[in-house]
Amino acid sequence: MGNVSPITDLPAPPHVDTFTYLGTVSQGDADAHRRRNEWLVGTERDLCVAFVVREDEKLPLAELARESGAAVFQACMP
Repeated sequence: MGNVSPITDLPAPPHVDTFTYLGTVSQGDADAHRRRNEWLVGTERDLCVAFVVREDEKLPLAELARESGAAVFQACMP
């Protein structure tokens, strides 16, 4: 079969953590939102996926992730 690499030469799949939360979880405590966002971004994430309602919507978590150097993918969900 020629120069076929054994299956052990494949790179390891990336580690993926997912976090889902509603924007209204801590409605009365803006500081709790900020602390949660800082914790999520501070755990060295490489990608932030944000589902928004409007194309121009700015989510604090996505903005913080962008500022930290993480890639941000924003999808508009009508």
